Amino acid sequence: LTVSDNVSPVMALLNSGDSTNDSTPTFSGHAEAGTTVTFYNNGTQLLGTAVADGNGVWIFEPTLGNGDYSITTTVTDKAGNVSTSISPAFELKVDTVKPEPIGSFVVTDSVTPVTTNVGNGGATNDTLPVIRGTAEPNSNVILFDNDKWVATIEVNGAGDWRYQPTPALTQGSHGYNSIVEDAAGNQRDASEPYVIIVDSIAPDAVT
Repeated sequence: LTVSDNVSPVMALLNSGDSTNDSTPTFSGHAEAGTTVTFYNNGTQLLGTAVADGNGVWIFEPTLGNGDYSITTTVTDKAGNVSTSISPAFELKVDTVKPEPIGSFVVTDSVTPVTTNVGNGGATNDTLPVIRGTAEPNSNVILFDNDKWVATIEVNGAGDWRYQPTPALTQGSHGYNSIVEDAAGNQRDASEPYVIIVDSIAPDAVT
C-alpha cells in the first residue's frame, strides 16, 4: 500500500505517521484481480471501497476532513469471502489549515560598543547577528534575505527558533522575509521585510 500527497508545496509519498495538507490523498496497491478492497478508519468507520483491476491494481482517493486517521483494509473476493486478516494501520493526520504568521522576530547585535536588539530599519556593526523569534511549534521558518533563500529553520516544541547567518553578512541593507510552514506542508504568506543595515566599517578620522 502506498499513499501519495498530491498538493504542493510538498508532493511526495507519505509514510505512516505523516501529516498531509492533501484532503484527497491517493491510496494505491495490489490485490487479487476483481477483489474489492474496503477501507476503514479506526476499525469501524467505513471510508469507501476500490476494485482491483485485471492486473490486480487498485486506486482509492477518499475525501478526508481535518483530523487524525488510522486506516486499515480488508479484501473481499467475488464469492464474498473476506480476508481473514486486516492490513496494518496506516496512521495519517490531515491538516489543511495555514499556520499563524511569525509571532516575533528579534535581531540581536552582540558586538560592542552597542550591544542591543536592532529595530526594523536599524543599523548594526555585527556581521553575525543572532536572529530569533517564535512561530507555530514544530513548524519550519523559511527565511529569505533580500528575496533570496538563506535558511529553513526548525521551530521547537515550545515555539522558539534561532538562526545566525553564515558566512558573515555583507555591508549594506538586508531585508528579511519569512514563511511559516507546518508539518503538513501548509504555508503562511511571506511576512513583510524586517530590514537591518550592516555597517562594520569605522568612519574616517576628523581632518
